[in-house]
Amino acid sequence: MQQEKLDIRKLLSQGRLCEDALALTLESAFLRGAPADKTLATLFRSQRSIGSRDRTLISMSVFAVFRWWGWISSLAEPSPEAVSPESRARLLLAACSAESRELPPVAEA
Repeated sequence: MQQEKLDIRKLLSQGRLCEDALALTLESAFLRGAPADKTLATLFRSQRSIGSRDRTLISMSVFAVFRWWGWISSLAEPSPEAVSPESRARLLLAACSAESRELPPVAEA
């Protein structure tokens, strides 16, 4: 039971990190035309507390959203640079589904 609580907390933390990174990257790309990889590199340099596994997860998640943007952009209402937390979660889940063609276990709960 204790292990499950730790796992859930870790998943929630990773989800928030991915959502925050996606919000920053979308805003940077669509408002300033900055490359997503440069934005993420700056984020990772400023947030040394984000470990290498979390950096990998964040990068893969954010780039999946950009790869599938043409298909999933309708989930980013009202505009890409001002996406609500709910829309960011939908975008990340949609991109994950498109990448692997199945939902992650946490989404099935």
